[in-house]
Amino acid sequence: MTVIVFPPFPYIIQGMSLIRVRDLSFRYDENTRSLEKISFDIEEGDYVTIVGRNGSGKSTLARLLVGLETPDEGTIEIDGKILSDDNLPEIRKRIGIVFQNPDNQFIGATVRDDIAFGLENRCFEPDVMKRKIEKYSRKVGLSQLLDKEPEALSGGQKQRVAIAGILAMHPDIIVFDEATSMLDPRGRETIKDIIDSLHQDRKLTIISITHDIEEVMNSDDCIVLYDGRVFDHGRPEKVFADADRVRSIGLDVSFIGKVKEAFRKYGIVLKSDTEDEMVGELWQYALRR
Repeated sequence: MTVIVFPPFPYIIQGMSLIRVRDLSFRYDENTRSLEKISFDIEEGDYVTIVGRNGSGKSTLARLLVGLETPDEGTIEIDGKILSDDNLPEIRKRIGIVFQNPDNQFIGATVRDDIAFGLENRCFEPDVMKRKIEKYSRKVGLSQLLDKEPEALSGGQKQRVAIAGILAMHPDIIVFDEATSMLDPRGRETIKDIIDSLHQDRKLTIISITHDIEEVMNSDDCIVLYDGRVFDHGRPEKVFADADRVRSIGLDVSFIGKVKEAFRKYGIVLKSDTEDEMVGELWQYALRR
């Protein structure tokens, strides 16, 4: 029998964080618990991944963060303001979300129309809209496809249109809700490259719900959910250092973890937490031989 051990205290950073979640609980019905007493902080400019097996509460958490669901208990605080019905429209202007299925979020008749949709709702002047459409379509590599209809686009291209439309609105936070899970390998890598590029600017706080362990390893922080609770939260290399513990909740092991396991079979214990550290450690081991 596998015993799942949760951390004794929630992972909370003292001081002001951009996102503060406290004791968040949500049930779809009396018999289905989705989230139970979730607490964590996310700092401004960070790239945070949320990972867990199916049914762990990841997408529910994403919907709560952007105000698409209302928690049964607890609070979500965005830049010092508790998310509520009263300030939901104001806070939503600061958050964009890219959903899992690219076909369900294409609104316009063309790429240009889709990127313009949110701008039109906020009554931007036509010349301003034109500049924004050109700027952000170029940023996601779609400037040559502005007059294309959705039927002519791949799933990855549709996701890039969604990202461009969100970026044009200048949000502070973007949530990617398993945005690569329905894409082919090429589309998946393109979206991951865009996320990495956005993170390098350090102007956005990025939250990515994902099953991709290698994406997790590229993030600043990861939150691991299990059975609706926070199983772990911290630097990915630390969280995934214990392969047996990670596998006990149905997750895959990182590349570094697999390398450590392979060397352990030959009696070599590697202590590195990052690929660069591991390369150095292996060189030192080779020089001693």
